Amino acid sequence: MALKAASCFSGIGAKVCARCSTQKPATAFQRRGDKLQSWCRDCSNAYRREKGYRGHKPPTEQKRKWQIKTRYGLTPADVARMIAEQGGACAICTGPMERPCIDHCHATGKVRGILCHRCNVRLSAIDDLAYRTAAIAYLERS
Repeated sequence: MALKAASCFSGIGAKVCARCSTQKPATAFQRRGDKLQSWCRDCSNAYRREKGYRGHKPPTEQKRKWQIKTRYGLTPADVARMIAEQGGACAICTGPMERPCIDHCHATGKVRGILCHRCNVRLSAIDDLAYRTAAIAYLERS
């Protein structure tokens, strides 16, 4: 396949980059199907480094707000209100929450409360009836 691709562009000796206006050999350009891209590899790589992979990187806070809204139908104000109603503590262990997690039922999607990360991870095992009964049977055997 490499021979076919190399022979495909053997007739093109050089090309001018549309971004830097420099004439470069065809090997300095990425292929797109049976054509060469308009920007050379150097310009494309510089642009990607400058702008990020997709042209922008949303700030972490903005991304988190979007995830809360799309996954759970909540606003950050709703989450803050829920945490305040719980007294700033985890709903299960009543300990402080360094990494608050929104707990929800996977079957219905209903939000149940705000948990610390540790309780949220443990709850997933308790939520699964088959796993819970197997774990209890294991503990009883030993």
